[in-house]
Amino acid sequence: MSLSHNLGKNALPINITEVNELVSKSFIELTKLNLSSSINSQDYFDMWVKRLSKFSFFDSIKNEFTNYSFINGAINAFDSFYLRHSNKRLRVFKGDFLYHTIISRLDSLIDIAEVNDENPLINGDCLIFSLPFSLDGSVNIDVDSIIETCENRNIPVLIDMAYLPLVSDIRKFKNYSCIEDIVFSLSKFASGLERVRIGLRLRRNFIDDPIGAANQIGMLNNIGVYIGTKILEKFELNRPFNLYRNKQIILCEDLNIKPSDCVIFGIGGEEYNEFERAGVNRICLSAILSTL
Repeated sequence: MSLSHNLGKNALPINITEVNELVSKSFIELTKLNLSSSINSQDYFDMWVKRLSKFSFFDSIKNEFTNYSFINGAINAFDSFYLRHSNKRLRVFKGDFLYHTIISRLDSLIDIAEVNDENPLINGDCLIFSLPFSLDGSVNIDVDSIIETCENRNIPVLIDMAYLPLVSDIRKFKNYSCIEDIVFSLSKFASGLERVRIGLRLRRNFIDDPIGAANQIGMLNNIGVYIGTKILEKFELNRPFNLYRNKQIILCEDLNIKPSDCVIFGIGGEEYNEFERAGVNRICLSAILSTL
């Protein structure tokens, strides 16, 4: 069977045996714990900070973004952001995470619109964008220009870093006050974790929203906190990138496609038009990489 039969259009994580084994072991350990009591989340937050400190961008934010909250995957933080800014127009860039388009169908949101030259960011908007960028996995979007515009126009921003485990690094960016939330997730770390819902929200200050309140009283996903802590204790946050980057490059050469900054993607030419998404032929390589 040719390699093309195992290419995908959706962004799926790689099946990593050593992660699967650790998660299975953690589930066994969980059966011996009293889950009616809250698991201490401080170790979880400390491990996130330790792992994030290896990335260049963290120097830009670490001294101010000191309010940590457990989230049930990145979409938990998206929902909270939508609620806080339901009186604003949600703005996204073309090809970003489809969830934002789906949520915009709710009557509680004023509107959603792509950012482009004909419809620029204006006062009264709120913005969510992914970094690495969901459309092609790039880490090289012009973050400083985006957030400077938002700062000047009083536009609150959430930066979605759910794909961080899939890249080598993200460079420093300007820490403007318009950035309200920076969110992370282990859903793309390895296959299966997308169902455990393990994430982190960083803010400058505590906010008494559903996420903040739940964290404050210890009403957390104990399973996610426990497994997330175990994963971050054992592995660097970008373990998937480090494991598979060389294999991704070789595979992309075989397929005549360009390796994305995100290790699970390749970017194809016209012969891969069936994978087209918002003008980009983004191909998910996870099914093949899982076998290598």
